[in-house]
Amino acid sequence: MAIDYYCSQNINGTLTTSGNISSGGHVYVTDGNKFIAGSGEDLQIYHDGSNSFITNDTGVLYIRSNVDDNDICFQSDNGSGSTATYFFLDGDNVETGFLKRTHHMDSVEARFGDGNDLKIYHDGSNSYIDDSGTGRLYLRGSGITIGKYTGENGIIFNENAEVKLYYDNSGKLETTSTGVEVTGNMGLSVNAGMIGMKLDSLWGSSNEYCHYGLSKPSGSEEMMLASYFGLKFGTNGNERLEIAQNGKTYFGSATRSNTTSSSANMYMDALNGEIKRSTSSKRYKTNIANYTKGLDKVLQLQPKTYNDINGDSKEFAGLIAEDVHDLGLNEYVYYNEDNEPDALGYSHMIALLTNAIKELAEKNQNLEARIVELEK
Repeated sequence: MAIDYYCSQNINGTLTTSGNISSGGHVYVTDGNKFIAGSGEDLQIYHDGSNSFITNDTGVLYIRSNVDDNDICFQSDNGSGSTATYFFLDGDNVETGFLKRTHHMDSVEARFGDGNDLKIYHDGSNSYIDDSGTGRLYLRGSGITIGKYTGENGIIFNENAEVKLYYDNSGKLETTSTGVEVTGNMGLSVNAGMIGMKLDSLWGSSNEYCHYGLSKPSGSEEMMLASYFGLKFGTNGNERLEIAQNGKTYFGSATRSNTTSSSANMYMDALNGEIKRSTSSKRYKTNIANYTKGLDKVLQLQPKTYNDINGDSKEFAGLIAEDVHDLGLNEYVYYNEDNEPDALGYSHMIALLTNAIKELAEKNQNLEARIVELEK
């Protein structure tokens, strides 16, 4: 049975019907009263005098549009006394569209991935992009700029071209088709270990050293330029110096041909390998005294001939360090780390020879004087 009302009707209490209720006008429900659906009053729509509510107490609340290729729009005040769509469900393009910004409060994460793999958030102090899930984090584009929000550049990636690193918006390092270019100074700070360059697949296979690199054994030791196979230095396209793998040092032809008639003035300490300039000025000496050894010691010296054990076939003549040591002429002997005689200071032995010559000259003068007396 249908009941038709063609005027305004107020119903106080409960209206129960097993059929449909159709209205050609408005249906008003006063504040605090509800439209209720479900046997357990599961869905309720009402206004409490201040705010409006749609509440669901059982299952999932679905808001559904069955219109083909159409949208569901969510609107609110636009801040100017009118309304605007903030976001919508696009049934044509099958996507969710946002027409207004979204605002995530501190420590509220925007999460992506079935396992919350990617998170973007601000914790009140710093901002984060956390990729803690599967795979890599990719930043991709035909050109990418990473920098300060004011527009200051930090890193710029250009498609099929250079990558630039900036300091205070000033370019400092740029990759090129042939390598890198650095503007300004470049420094390396290493506490311990090696900075090396891998040149082929032999890295760490036949040895445990970089082929070439800067090495620092510990924080308190000096930086070293290291190479397993040796080092060569050159200028203007020519080799100038080589330190071989066995530790031997070789100078290039430019140094070998740069000759002089002056005396040798270089000395290498046998104990630590330190190279020093040999000098004769009293400015570099202390405890200066007259030298007294002379002819007696010279007469005890026994020159020898010998060949070098390193394979040089040339025959040499000279003195043996051990023999000079045994004569008590230690001032001309250099000793190794085991305090064994190692080398001789031949140039210093001029003092011994000078005294010997002076003694011979004195003897000669005495003989000449005696001859003069005898010939009278």
